[in-house]
Amino acid sequence: MQYIYTARLETHIEGVDDCMRLAVQCRLPLLKKELKNMVKKVNSYECMKPGTSIKTLTLESAELAAKLQQDLGVLCLQGVPQKLRTWLKGVRRPRRPIVPLFLVDICFSVSGYKFYCHKVREEHTLDVLCAADMYLLSGLKRGCGTFLGSCLSTENVVSRLKTARLFQLPQLEDQCIRFMCLHIDKLMHDEGLHDLILQDATEVRGRQETDSIPIIDDIRYHITSDVQTVSEMGEASEKLQIIDRLLEDLGLDA
Repeated sequence: MQYIYTARLETHIEGVDDCMRLAVQCRLPLLKKELKNMVKKVNSYECMKPGTSIKTLTLESAELAAKLQQDLGVLCLQGVPQKLRTWLKGVRRPRRPIVPLFLVDICFSVSGYKFYCHKVREEHTLDVLCAADMYLLSGLKRGCGTFLGSCLSTENVVSRLKTARLFQLPQLEDQCIRFMCLHIDKLMHDEGLHDLILQDATEVRGRQETDSIPIIDDIRYHITSDVQTVSEMGEASEKLQIIDRLLEDLGLDA
């Protein structure tokens, strides 16, 4: 993250191999190349100075810094009204993509100036989430999880739960389980939920006939944990009976 946004990387010499692997995983060929060059320089210096041992490696990429400066400038200008846009004299002005108005979702009017913006649509959130996971952007991952949790439905809750597990988003996973508890009567015939239950059952190593199933345990826990009144107790009992019938239909006992 420090390298991507500041063009500077500082790491212990023993962590170079980890940085190399990270560069490959995150598709950062420039970082990989510059790390290799820096390691060669360090090894050469230590050979020339016997007894010298370099413990910390500091990499400052002039090439990335120049590109980063230009990209951030373009990004800034994209959100600024045309009349307020300026570019430093003597610096080559890069070609900026023109954003068509039909792609604009929101317009903020400030002191008579219009700032055109767009929001991430639901269908694009998974792409953003994948990118955030690849580049270790934990804050962006949580933001995607929050957005996905705000638009749950009986049609998408099972797939959202799988997404939460895959990307390790515990808050989204909990939201999905709670939503399932509220709508278990509608979800009991959902094939996606059936497949998830069967998958959880098969993943329990050495599972015996009456062993627990993670997804079932979670649903049962949330059904019973918030019970405070007699009417809620009756409603919870009905939902637990639905779970039992569902397991029976799937040939499971848990």
